[in-house]
Amino acid sequence: MNAAQPPIRAAQPPIRAAQPLIRAALALPMALATAALLGPAAEAEAAPAKVDKRPTVAVLYFDYQGKSDELGQLRKGLAQMLVSDLSRLDALRVVERDRLQALLDELELNKTRKIDKATANRIGKLLGAKYLVLGGYFDLLGTLRVDARVVAVETGQVVKSFGASGKADDFLAIERQVAGDLEALLTSGTLKGFAAVKPSPRPPTFPSPRPTWTR
Repeated sequence: MNAAQPPIRAAQPPIRAAQPLIRAALALPMALATAALLGPAAEAEAAPAKVDKRPTVAVLYFDYQGKSDELGQLRKGLAQMLVSDLSRLDALRVVERDRLQALLDELELNKTRKIDKATANRIGKLLGAKYLVLGGYFDLLGTLRVDARVVAVETGQVVKSFGASGKADDFLAIERQVAGDLEALLTSGTLKGFAAVKPSPRPPTFPSPRPTWTR
């Protein structure tokens, strides 16, 4: 008696047998396109963010104690012009005027014509600035005088002061001279020492011992 033979499977139709290969072939271009799109984003996400080590500079509104409303408007105008000039320097990050204005509004300092040293230092820290540019101007007998100084926020030290004088009609030339002096200083290596070195603390004082009397 012959042994039972296993049933013979019917051959699959050629199209049905090739379906897995067709699906794989169709999925390959889509996978390659997805990898091409996500590749740069994934690499950017995996790469560490670059730290901007450039020093940040904030230009405060200049002080003016005079009575001329026309010259009083230069408080913001002079600061804005200096911001524009310093922003051209690749070696610096300059705080935008809008950020300064928003902070002054928050601190209710928008209407004051003079900012004291403690307030200026506080503004610099809140803005994340390493250096402050501040100063003042006045007019006397037809002469306009503008004084500016650079202060290290961390130490409170005055790095350097500048001044320029001229007729009020020559305001643009005066501003340009101050801006040129600031650019030369802020792009030099002079600032590093002032930012790193803090003023030495005062030595402690002790009361003098009382004299002892012997009979």
